[in-house]
Amino acid sequence: MASDYRSPSVLNRTIVAICCLVTSACISPGPWQRVDAARDTVLRRHVAVPSDEKLADAALRGFVEALDPHSVYLSEEELRWFEEDVRGAYGGVGFEVVTDADEWRVVSVISDGPASAAGVRVGDIIDRVDDMKPSKTPRIALMRALRGSVPGAVRVHVKRDGVLLPEMLLQRARLAHSSVFIDSSTLASDGIAVVRLRQFQEGTVAEFDVAVQSILAVPSQLRGIVLDLRGNPGGIVDVARHVADAWIDRGPIHSMGLRGEARHVVNAAPGAPLLRFATAILVDAATASAAELLAAALRDRAGARLIGERTFGKGTVQILEKLQGGGALDVTVGDYRTACGASIQAQGLTPDLVLAGAGSSRPIQREEDLPRALILDGPAEPDRRPQFDALTSIVRPTGGTGGTGGDAAIDRARSEVLEMLKRSAVFGPRECPL
Repeated sequence: MASDYRSPSVLNRTIVAICCLVTSACISPGPWQRVDAARDTVLRRHVAVPSDEKLADAALRGFVEALDPHSVYLSEEELRWFEEDVRGAYGGVGFEVVTDADEWRVVSVISDGPASAAGVRVGDIIDRVDDMKPSKTPRIALMRALRGSVPGAVRVHVKRDGVLLPEMLLQRARLAHSSVFIDSSTLASDGIAVVRLRQFQEGTVAEFDVAVQSILAVPSQLRGIVLDLRGNPGGIVDVARHVADAWIDRGPIHSMGLRGEARHVVNAAPGAPLLRFATAILVDAATASAAELLAAALRDRAGARLIGERTFGKGTVQILEKLQGGGALDVTVGDYRTACGASIQAQGLTPDLVLAGAGSSRPIQREEDLPRALILDGPAEPDRRPQFDALTSIVRPTGGTGGTGGDAAIDRARSEVLEMLKRSAVFGPRECPL
C-alpha cells in the first residue's frame, strides 16, 4: 500500500526533512558562504552585469581596508607604483599628498620636478585633477592621472590659503629623486652638518654613506649634527637601521613583535662613526614609522635630542605578499617598539624640546585620528618634558626638497637649532635602562 504524504507520520517526517534542509541552507553556512551567495545574487540580478574581476577587486579592497589604516590591497597597477616608490624613480608630476578631511594636501614637492617648476608648494590643497575632485573620486583614478606615461600632461587646480590659483598644466616627467641632502655651506661656515632624510628607500643607504664620508672629511671643525626628519613618512625599516648604525655602537635599535612569536630585537653593528658628535633631530607631526624608530633610537642610545612637535605615532609592521593571479596585500602583521621597549603606536614621540606653533595652519592627522587605528598593548612612550629654554617657533619646510628642507631664510627651526648647537654643551649620552 502506498504511503499517503498527508498521514501524520509521513507529514511529520516531511516537516523534519524540510527543516533540516532549511537549517543546512540558511543557518550552518559561515560568512564566506554569505559572500558567495551575495556574489551569485549580484551576478544574476544586477542590471549592469559586473565582471568577476571587478567584484573580486572591490571585495579584496574592502575586507583588507576594514582591518586597520595601513593594511591595503594593491591592484597590479598600484603594486607597480609601490615598487617604483621604493626604488625612488617613477613617472609623474613630482609632489606627494596626504588625505586631510577629504582633501589632498601637498606634503612634499620634488625639486626640479614639473610641480616645483609650476609653483606647487608644501601645504597647498589639490582642488581638482583634470575634472576630478579628490573628495568624490577614487584615489586610484587620481593617481593614474598624476602618475602615468611619459610624455603626458595633467591639469591641476590648487588652492592656497583658501584661494583657487590659475590652472596648472603639468607635464609628467621621469623622476628619480634623492632621499638624502646635506648642507655643505653650513658645515663649512659653522662646523655643523645639516642632513635631511626625506624617506628610506632603496638608494638611501648609498646616499647616506656618501653624506657620512663628507661629514667625516672635516672632523676637526665639526661641532655637531642636525638630522632633519620633518615630513619623513618612513619607508624601508632596514634602511633606517643602517642609518642608526652610524650613531649606535652595538646594542638594541628597536624590536619587532609578530603574532604568536617572541619579540625580535634588532641590534646595531660594532662601530659608530658619528656617535662622538652632538646631534639634534628635527621632528614634526609628519615624522612617521621608521623615521620615528630612528629618532627614538638615537635619542635613547646616542644622547641625541628631539626638537619640534609630537610625531605621527605609527608603530605597526606591514609585509607585502603578492597574490596568485596578480596584485598584493600590504598587511599589518605586528608592531615595533623602541630600544627601551616603549610603544609609539597611536602615541608618537614627545620631543625633548617642544616648540610652539610647530604645525602648519592645517594640522595633519596623526595615527590616533585615523579610522580603525590600532591601540596595542605595551608600555607607552614616556611624555618627555622640555629640557631646554623655549625657542620661539618652528615652521615646516617650504618649497622643494632639494636642500635640507626648504629656504634657509624662512626655515626658522633649523637656524634656531644651529644657534643652540653653537652655544650649548648639554648634549651627551643618555642611555635607557636595558
